[in-house]
Amino acid sequence: MGEIRASLYDIFGYLLPGLVGVVAIRLLAWVIIYPDHILNITPLSNSIFLFAIGLVSYIVGHFIHAVGNWLPITKSVKLDAYQNHTSRSSLNFIGRYLDQYKLSQETITLINEALSRKFGSEYLKLNNDEKFNLIDEYRILSEKENEREIFTYREGFYRGMVISLLFLWIAIGFSLFYKNFAVTTGNVLFAIHHNERMFMFLATPVGIIGFWRRMVRFSSYRLRSAISLFLVLSKD
Repeated sequence: MGEIRASLYDIFGYLLPGLVGVVAIRLLAWVIIYPDHILNITPLSNSIFLFAIGLVSYIVGHFIHAVGNWLPITKSVKLDAYQNHTSRSSLNFIGRYLDQYKLSQETITLINEALSRKFGSEYLKLNNDEKFNLIDEYRILSEKENEREIFTYREGFYRGMVISLLFLWIAIGFSLFYKNFAVTTGNVLFAIHHNERMFMFLATPVGIIGFWRRMVRFSSYRLRSAISLFLVLSKD
């Protein structure tokens, strides 16, 4: 089952975000270098070309994940104490949204007590990231991973889609500076009007926000599942 999930994650976690990223890069390169030319997509009917696109998309997908792991906004939910919503500006909607997924101070206290009871008081000197890594590894060694892989895979997929759609949004934004915008399959010519591109430019952030919210949610599921299981097992 693990191998099947891993192969599915290669498809949905890397290939799909990478494909969107390739489209964004190709669109951006076309707009900047050949803004007055018609984009010919006839090679898409060639199976070898499609295989090459898939391979490049897979590689780009890894790059997108690297960017996602680097940006603070797309990092995983951390093992931090709850912060009061009233302490944040009304414009800081990202911080206010993340607050609902942070742990209460009472939970942090229970975690520290469980760590001290299970491993010793010296482990309380670890920082929050190290504590969670220890808790997560303890779950794996206990062979009680539950839905850990599913949460991890989905978090990664949504993170990849956030970054790839962000690249696409930037590429569409650059295309708005040019009036002539057409794609041909060799036999048919498709003109993509300025209003249509403006609609895509305005609609893409909705997808970015939606995928980002899902990423945060599954990141929180993974964290809370590990902590809950650790607290239960530490009672034995």
